[in-house]
Amino acid sequence: ITEQTTTSTLSVYPNPSVNEITIQLPVLVTEADAVLINAGSGQVVKKIKHINGNSFTYDISDIATGNYILKVQHGENVYSGKVLKQ
Repeated sequence: ITEQTTTSTLSVYPNPSVNEITIQLPVLVTEADAVLINAGSGQVVKKIKHINGNSFTYDISDIATGNYILKVQHGENVYSGKVLKQ
């Protein structure tokens, strides 16, 4: 038996961003594992735990300028998107 993971797109705005981003998911999530903000190298630079809902606003002023990949794991689904931090 193999597990199948479905990857879907999430929306991130404003993009590019300086201080805050809002992440919009296509579905309502409850108790998702976390939002992971990954650098282009794959390194996790920020992990935000205990999320609920379908829209979240986060402060990203503490991460370096660059391109990042956002991932939200919820059950067998992974939602991902990109953001440019200026």
